[in-house]
Amino acid sequence: MKKRILFLILFSIFEIMFAENFEIKFIAEDRTFSTLTFDNSAEWIVVDGNKLPIKKIISIEGFENFSETENLCFYFLRYTGDYSFLSNLTKLKTLGLMNCWISSLNFLENLSNLENAEIQFSADISKYKKIKENKINLSKLQKLKKLYIEGSDFCNIYKNEPWKTTSVCSLDFIPPFINVQNKPELLIYDNRIEKISKEELRLLKQYSKVHLDFNPIAENETELAKLRKAKINFSAAQSF
Repeated sequence: MKKRILFLILFSIFEIMFAENFEIKFIAEDRTFSTLTFDNSAEWIVVDGNKLPIKKIISIEGFENFSETENLCFYFLRYTGDYSFLSNLTKLKTLGLMNCWISSLNFLENLSNLENAEIQFSADISKYKKIKENKINLSKLQKLKKLYIEGSDFCNIYKNEPWKTTSVCSLDFIPPFINVQNKPELLIYDNRIEKISKEELRLLKQYSKVHLDFNPIAENETELAKLRKAKINFSAAQSF
């Protein structure tokens, strides 16, 4: 037992001695930038976009130094890019993009160690047709357990609009993920999904369970019957 404790102490000291701090740079349209510094051995990297002085980010640099990072979360990030830089995080297991501007979901395709992802839009996704039109191939994600795609009302704050129950920051379609591995759960709470097409039924069969709670479809018995007939395991609560 004493040898084990000594080993753990020495291992912790070794990690501290060889850990390095690196900057992540957030660049604005006028080429001004803001930086945050993280230990490259940190288990979590958390960035709150509201605390950055830059309100519209066109580029993010520095993630090539965080290949060991397993958990990452961005909040309220006003980023106009495609998040492809995340492919540098080869060991990423948990990803959160909470109330972030997101124009594409194809960046997920290369996150081969991802187990849990939670994505919450915070920009009018009607502007981003390619989210619906471009299929996202998840064949590399062999360990995926849960995939959250949630709607959000926070985009209305950015527009100085009153709080709304139904937000444009939400999906009215099933995310076009294909070649989904490991039968994960798909959680698409609080969106604007009203109907399910034949193609979307085929997509939903890739999951162990589909959570459609707090979508308009929860009140549409005809559409719910389609799901039952297709033997989709689902939940569709109408309210809390």
